[in-house]
Amino acid sequence: MKLPKSAKIFLLIFIAVIVTTEAGLFDINYFHSWSNHKFTSGWSSSSITETDSITNIHTHLKTGGFNELPILVLCDGDTLLYKNGTGSSLVLTIRNLHTSFLWIPLFKPATYTARIDCFYNGELRKYNGINFKRIRSNISGNHQATGNILIIGLSSYTNSIRMIKMGIAKSVFNSAKEYLVSLDNGKYELYGLIQH
Repeated sequence: MKLPKSAKIFLLIFIAVIVTTEAGLFDINYFHSWSNHKFTSGWSSSSITETDSITNIHTHLKTGGFNELPILVLCDGDTLLYKNGTGSSLVLTIRNLHTSFLWIPLFKPATYTARIDCFYNGELRKYNGINFKRIRSNISGNHQATGNILIIGLSSYTNSIRMIKMGIAKSVFNSAKEYLVSLDNGKYELYGLIQH
């Protein structure tokens, strides 16, 4: 049985839309997605404390705590999430992202894994009424993200990867905020300069 000419034209247009969307030639995104992310954290921190008398401090110090540190989440050279703050940034870098089955048109049941490295090196201060304690801190860690995503509809491979990266970025960003709050017991202040 032969297909009518209108059915052939419709089928050709339908295939062309799928191919151009999947190839990323057109940014047509019409889909529903469901995802499940699992994040395993491995935080570690260390610090060295030095005491200075108040007369040795000749700068105006800006206050803040661990929870006010800037947080920066990177992947493939792109900034995915950033929180403003005071001092050096806690940098979280998503590496080794591996995915499956994102090339299937219209139906993408994919799993993924990624490693996240973090780094912070900065200085905090604490004042006890007599002396300033300078606390040089290092925060590091290796974390693992795994998960599943199901995308039904028109979504390019590039857009699908972007959704996975943002899901991982949000998980690691929230974990970093929780960890910084747990380090900050309200007695530490960020060491920095106020420009006049």
